[in-house]
Amino acid sequence: MLLRMFFTVILTVILILTLNSVFSPYVVILIAFIVTFIVLYLPLVYTAYFTKNVGKVDKFLEKNKHQPIYRLYYGLAHHHDEDISEAMKMIKKKYQRPHQLAIFRVIYQFHYKDMDDIEKLIEQIQPEPYRQYYEVAYLVEVGELEEAESKLKLLKRGWMREVILTELELRKGNQEAAFEHYQKALDGTGGLQRYSIYHTYRNKFIT
Repeated sequence: MLLRMFFTVILTVILILTLNSVFSPYVVILIAFIVTFIVLYLPLVYTAYFTKNVGKVDKFLEKNKHQPIYRLYYGLAHHHDEDISEAMKMIKKKYQRPHQLAIFRVIYQFHYKDMDDIEKLIEQIQPEPYRQYYEVAYLVEVGELEEAESKLKLLKRGWMREVILTELELRKGNQEAAFEHYQKALDGTGGLQRYSIYHTYRNKFIT
């Protein structure tokens, strides 16, 4: 209903501006396009990439579970095996190329602590920063902590380093240091990435 009202208003404004020759038809259409983008897509972009409100992201994901990637994020956060399984089926149908599918398969296997053949999948991940991140994360997962630390400098994004440092400190039993890195990882992210980090560690720290 609200969406229909919005487009009715937009069409009315276009008609008025065109009939009164306030702007040329091309300018009017451009203005309408920009307004439509701002109203319809800006909130989505803000929620997915920038908001610090984890609860808002959770509601957004739950509402949009028909989208496989959003369903996967939601399922992983809440440990809903059915959502995770169904999301992966949908993703495999949607993304046919190995490099497109690789990161989702790696995320899936990390969640279930299944390290079989995961190195081959990691090699296929694009873009490079994410491949390097999962290479280091794999080293942590299999207990190669010193090698993982030596490769931290390869990680260009701050939140990636902080997440790895969180894991390293947890495995060393340094709860306080791990929490500090966790907070830095949260502070350096927004939207879906912040949501994912929050739910990964929310039960490991008393906040």
